[in-house]
Amino acid sequence: MSEHNRTEHDQEIDMETASNLLGAIPDQETMEKVKALAMEKESALQSSADMEDAQVDFYDTADLNEVHELIAASEQDRIECSEISPAAGGGQSISIGGNNLARSKRIYKKGVDAAPAHVSTQVVKTQMELRNGRFYRGYWERDTVLIVRVHTVLALKVHTSKANNGSGVIVRAEIRPPGEKHPNAWATQAQEDDPAARLGFRITVKDENKHDCLIYPQTDGEGYLFRANGFVEWMAGDSDEAIANRPRRYVAIPTHYKGYVPDDIRIFVGGAYVDNDGKRRKRLKPDRKASSSDDG
Repeated sequence: MSEHNRTEHDQEIDMETASNLLGAIPDQETMEKVKALAMEKESALQSSADMEDAQVDFYDTADLNEVHELIAASEQDRIECSEISPAAGGGQSISIGGNNLARSKRIYKKGVDAAPAHVSTQVVKTQMELRNGRFYRGYWERDTVLIVRVHTVLALKVHTSKANNGSGVIVRAEIRPPGEKHPNAWATQAQEDDPAARLGFRITVKDENKHDCLIYPQTDGEGYLFRANGFVEWMAGDSDEAIANRPRRYVAIPTHYKGYVPDDIRIFVGGAYVDNDGKRRKRLKPDRKASSSDDG
């Protein structure tokens, strides 16, 4: 495989290297299945007249979902932005996203058109899974507190037992229709016209008898509310640029896109808020909680 430009957050690798990066090496049988599926799809791609459209078709096939399931057993949280695509010189490559969970792979264009040039089909898949229930391993802050990051700017604190849920939990984002408040809204300070008022997270955990139980975590603080507002709009397909032009929002553009971000939204590289008056700030005042990302 030819050399590719590589960054800390987005690198092109072959199948063997991918398995190592993902935290565990699949067994030989699994690896052969992955390679066989990749070769089958490569053949289909080579016969396509439109390579760009073929990549989308390739990604949307049931077989590709099988590839993800085979690899994801090693460490799901590190491939949420991954894509499989034809590599230069033949073969397949996997593009693995870093810590920008559930964010679209995008190119910001300076000038008239500042919209992202590409939205990953994996992002759409993630959004759909969140609406139906998505498995997350998360990380344990302590034996009774699990932190689950469902989005670059939003994490949930789940009070449950590590002994019963050590492998992870299922998270479902419940978003009510406009004008309807969620009875267990995650952001408790959400006002009636805040998108966050419509958002609740249903967490499925196991009790000591291994029975399913439902938890609706909640949090307070303006900062978490602003993050939740943006999350609801991201789930609806809105871009960072659109969200950044609304009050009571939080947007975090990954730092490795800094050189491509238009000047008018550069403050959001690394994260920034839009306050109640529409002013853009790195931190909110006087609410000290708003600057913390531990809970939201």
